[in-house]
Amino acid sequence: MAALDRRGVSLSDSRSRWPLALAALAGLAAGCFPAARRAVAEPVAAAIDRLPPPPPGATPEVEAAMRRLEAAVPAAAGDPTRPAWHFRPPALWMNDICGAIHVDGWYHVFYQLNPTSPEPSWHPGQTSAWGHARSRDLVVWEHLPIAIAAVAAEGELRCNSGCAVLDDEGTPTIFYTYVPRPGYQPPPDRGWTAGDRQQLIATSRDGLVTWQRSARNPVVPRRATGIPAAFDRFTGWSDPFEWIMVPATRDNGASHQIWVIWQPVQRAHTAL
Repeated sequence: MAALDRRGVSLSDSRSRWPLALAALAGLAAGCFPAARRAVAEPVAAAIDRLPPPPPGATPEVEAAMRRLEAAVPAAAGDPTRPAWHFRPPALWMNDICGAIHVDGWYHVFYQLNPTSPEPSWHPGQTSAWGHARSRDLVVWEHLPIAIAAVAAEGELRCNSGCAVLDDEGTPTIFYTYVPRPGYQPPPDRGWTAGDRQQLIATSRDGLVTWQRSARNPVVPRRATGIPAAFDRFTGWSDPFEWIMVPATRDNGASHQIWVIWQPVQRAHTAL
């Protein structure tokens, strides 16, 4: 015996009528509203993304990454599956938004970007940088120069996720995880252990266009300040997702700041 809905109509019959009803509604909309008819017949194509030239003062790594990204834009523009409305990089591969901040009326987003290929950054031979864009309304986005890219001379393989804030002086600051390339041996005076990921900062003095890494890096060294030896995203310390700065004072009365770095599993505090 066929199952019945609350109206006593066979469910099998009512289900079969839904596609017909939806088709009828779509036809009605297309007939009554020319714009709807055009939307059905003419899918929206993603606009070609424009990437600005490398800015004066950009690091060689950023310049090289931007040249590779620019070279990939034509192929990306011809991809019929490219999102038309969702935020996207100019080309190639992106991952998470790793910094979002509102400054002087602009919404800025930084994001994980592989400037060398459409493969994920953690695949063998790949890298990651921080892409950058801004918007007045969170709808129309303007691509800005890549913020930071891996520095090969420092043994850096990837610039992993982090966050972006203004410090107490209003200086734009990004906080990210340095990932070393396999086999890199840091100089003895660094005090790093080979293979260690580190927490680094970079600041901007020209309106969030170019970024300079701090001479104090790493600001939260691994195996120090309470950071555990395990460096795994599921069981130990991983990329900093969010942090805040709170005022504090030392025993001698000198003012300093405590950076509170929040993690999905645990948190650590360090004074700078």
